[in-house]
Amino acid sequence: MKKFIKYLNVFKESDYFSYEAKCRIWKKRNISLIIDFGEETNKSEALKKYKEKINEILNWIEENKKLISDFLISHQCVTLAEEWVSQNDKEIKENSYKNDLDEIINIPITDEDFYNAMYLDSVLIDFEEDESKPDTTMHILFKPDYFKRHSLIVYVDGDKNIEYGDIAG
Repeated sequence: MKKFIKYLNVFKESDYFSYEAKCRIWKKRNISLIIDFGEETNKSEALKKYKEKINEILNWIEENKKLISDFLISHQCVTLAEEWVSQNDKEIKENSYKNDLDEIINIPITDEDFYNAMYLDSVLIDFEEDESKPDTTMHILFKPDYFKRHSLIVYVDGDKNIEYGDIAG
């Protein structure tokens, strides 16, 4: 099991949540990692107590990018991406579009293209409801940018059930 969080001093207290940190996941970039303990009286003790649980959740995300991608594909997110691209981007030739970042996107978008384009922007691990089974919220972006700097939201409950949460941005 990879240790995403080795040292607790990488966390900084947050104004809105309990703690924030950066971590590298899906080998693409440093993401915002947000931890929330709710109204826990001693947040630093909770962070120590749940360090291994945080690593376990991050490992699950790291190892299940394909599962998450397949889930989004099964919820018509490739079709949604194609709709966003074809309606909002400049068609430069038939079925080829340029977005406002000058990225060229070809339609149809294959499942493999969708998977390869996915990367995480942020992960929120929320211990407030059930600290033994925290909920996780992921904001997923794409390169090339299919959704005009908007992210797809994916929820994973403490039993690893995945839910689609819509588009944010």
